[in-house]
Amino acid sequence: MQSSAVLVDLVWLAITLSGQRFLIEGVDSDEFELKDFKEASRFHVSQLPLSILAADGSDSWSVFQRMNLPAWVDSNGILFNTVEEFDQLGLMYFRKRLGRPAWAIGPVLLSVDHRARAGKQSGISADFLKNWLDTKPVSSVLYVSFGSNNTISTSQMMQLALALEGSGKNFIWVVRPPIGFDINSEFKDREWLPEGFEERIKDSGRGLLVQKWAPQVEILSHKSICAFLSHCGWNSVLEALNNGVPLLGWAMAGEQFFNVKFLEERVGGLCGNR
Repeated sequence: MQSSAVLVDLVWLAITLSGQRFLIEGVDSDEFELKDFKEASRFHVSQLPLSILAADGSDSWSVFQRMNLPAWVDSNGILFNTVEEFDQLGLMYFRKRLGRPAWAIGPVLLSVDHRARAGKQSGISADFLKNWLDTKPVSSVLYVSFGSNNTISTSQMMQLALALEGSGKNFIWVVRPPIGFDINSEFKDREWLPEGFEERIKDSGRGLLVQKWAPQVEILSHKSICAFLSHCGWNSVLEALNNGVPLLGWAMAGEQFFNVKFLEERVGGLCGNR
């Protein structure tokens, strides 16, 4: 089962099927189209992951895709963790290009119990979070999280902290060490955040910092959440959409730029860096 927007997967597939470095037109310009599926709109070179940008046919990504492709072609059909109503274009591509059924069976999400058994421990108790959220007005809290494998630079972290504090709005921010440090190490707020930031937001009652991981589904399902500043990994996207939470996209790696583009242009309810 594929677990990303089908638009994202069609980009991977189209480039793989080309047998060339790119299956695109205008590679010398900043923007390009997929030659065999122009309905997919235009893409920007900066949105391509490094694995595609560096592909020359002998690299590990190309080798993997050549091994992976026959499984798609020889299958009886493909299951996608997406929703037919907003991913019709990508589903149409797979049905047309591979001549196989493509079924949208999403959103498929882990239950709260399964997530708990996955071994992730929150930096703060779920009960404390719920009680804190219960004290806030409806649609008044911004949730900020960039997933388990992404982080931002020290300067970006400083600026984001200043922006959150200066906004006067309530927020929950899941923090991880910035780029250049072990993402799973202890978070040093006195080094990576403005002086006195954590104490001020704690005293004001407006913000919470959660280290490493937070019970995201429980947070997004709470009535006080107004929006989600996210890296737009597909699981996070589905969890937000499933709970009707608007997204602010800050794509960082991999397919996230495609996800942001897809959501902005074809779904709505998102403003992002694409």
